[in-house]
Amino acid sequence: MPEKPPLNRTALVLLSVLAVLLIAILAAVFLLFSQIRGVQVPVSVALPASSKPTGLPAVASIVEVAVPPIRKSDIVYGSLSAPVILYEYSDLECPFCKQFQPTLTSLETDYGDALAVVFRHYPIPSLHPGASLEAYVVACIAQADPIRARSVVDLTYRETTSSGNTYTQDQYIDLAVRAGADKSQIAGCLQNGSSKASVDQDIADGKRFGIRATPTSFLVRTKDSVTAKIEGAYEESKFRQAIDFLEP
Repeated sequence: MPEKPPLNRTALVLLSVLAVLLIAILAAVFLLFSQIRGVQVPVSVALPASSKPTGLPAVASIVEVAVPPIRKSDIVYGSLSAPVILYEYSDLECPFCKQFQPTLTSLETDYGDALAVVFRHYPIPSLHPGASLEAYVVACIAQADPIRARSVVDLTYRETTSSGNTYTQDQYIDLAVRAGADKSQIAGCLQNGSSKASVDQDIADGKRFGIRATPTSFLVRTKDSVTAKIEGAYEESKFRQAIDFLEP
């Protein structure tokens, strides 16, 4: 049987070149496929916007009352130019007001300049015999130092028991002094009766608004005086919904 003639040099070179080209093409295809698989292609996803509430919480209602604007005698937390102001009418011996205090503190911190909180007095002596005296003392301190008055309010709520405390005048002044108040300033103020007039004005306003219990809050949108009322120490989420609804 005759042998096949050997391939000449030119054919061998050509085959080698074709083999190299084929290997290069396969390598390029493999590399391209790997890159395509590894590339993270951005996908446009429509994220839900932080939507403004379409209404007030069930515990709140729009009311036709003209809450007096911030007065010199008020204890104010936050910016005076805030778009929403929360006026809290409170009894310093009320256990529900004590329960509500951390909620107010959290709202003040989180909303910053978007919210002001105004503390107003609404003692209910039929339930808490010492509440009126405490209100007079705090109002005295607010005349000289509203920030210090806030400290006294905070300390009062920290030390108020679930059923409320009844302090004598000396006991409560001592508590105020522990919070940094000036004892002689309080004594002089109580003697001239100026703080009683301030507290009595808050009480008269509260009665006019139909306040039945404490705490009662009025949230006012400052640009048009739209006002929502919440009666009680409800959970923070309810107040957030009301604030977000009112906020321009």
